[in-house]
Amino acid sequence: MLDSSSSTTSLTSNLKLLQVMDDPLSDATFYRQLVGKLNFLLHIRPDLAFTIQHLSQFNKTPCQTHYQAALHVLKYLKGTIGQALLFNNDSSYQLEA
Repeated sequence: MLDSSSSTTSLTSNLKLLQVMDDPLSDATFYRQLVGKLNFLLHIRPDLAFTIQHLSQFNKTPCQTHYQAALHVLKYLKGTIGQALLFNNDSSYQLEA
């Protein structure tokens, strides 16, 4: 995905993901692993909560369209690499913006 272009949105706005959209992936393992790894980002990237939860609904039988949507999330991450919630380990709990 390093050679692909970046995206400004986590999901395409006109894309409607349904349980059965096209042919199921022959091996859903990579899709499940990708969505599982994206789940770990929710601690520092809460802006992805809806998108990742939505993609998680299709873990049982993902289709090619679901896989393409998950890859789109990676493009979004590439374009927003500097955005994250970072927690310091000092004892100060002041909110700074």
